[in-house]
Amino acid sequence: MNKTSGSREINKSSSCPQPDSASSSSSSQITTFSSAVTKALLDRDDDVCFRDRALEEKCGVFGVISNGDWPTSLDVAYIICLGLVGLQHRGQESAGIVTCKYKNEAFNVSRSEGLVSQAFSEMSMMSLKGNLGIGHTRYSTSGGSGCLQLAQPFVVHTKYGTIAVAHNGELVNSSNLRETLLSHGVGLTTGGDTELITQCLSQTPPEEFKHPKFRKNRNKHNYKQSNNSNHNNNQNYNNNNN
Repeated sequence: MNKTSGSREINKSSSCPQPDSASSSSSSQITTFSSAVTKALLDRDDDVCFRDRALEEKCGVFGVISNGDWPTSLDVAYIICLGLVGLQHRGQESAGIVTCKYKNEAFNVSRSEGLVSQAFSEMSMMSLKGNLGIGHTRYSTSGGSGCLQLAQPFVVHTKYGTIAVAHNGELVNSSNLRETLLSHGVGLTTGGDTELITQCLSQTPPEEFKHPKFRKNRNKHNYKQSNNSNHNNNQNYNNNNN
């Protein structure tokens, strides 16, 4: 246990479940980062996790990109978790992390209501593999509170790939965006702004998705799927003839 300057106590080890040595290849770098974050928390004049006055912030957002391909030398999810601990004062309703190994790879998602120390278990942290990721702590400003559906990062699957978004603040034109999306037949599952941002991105993708190289790779993928489908149809035809 360690005392803050305000004489309150916090347990450093309970903030983020630390992976065992078998699941982490960079203990020295992680320890250095952990010590730096913990020292910053303990040196503050107030306890960021337990303020008595009303919250004055709107959500916390933290991201990490580790250079190079997977496997990375850093435990990205653990670093993001530590970053969210430092941003706990910006949102205490829910916390979430999304990671990915590289482009076009499946996203690993963990979200839960409550504080960072309550949101992530050792098992969930071990599942968050990847060399890039984003994290979020939520303080509701729109869409209501106390709902796991509103926990961020928000993830949607589109024909261009999977999109994950974590954002802070409020959209000034959320009503107009909602009406526009609904008029285009887009179904919305929450009343939050983050879903609006994510769905707008899926409707108007970034320029890189329109690049000929991306379309060429996607066409190859579709051609392979088509060939597999034709092969299965031929098998069914032969089975019927037999």
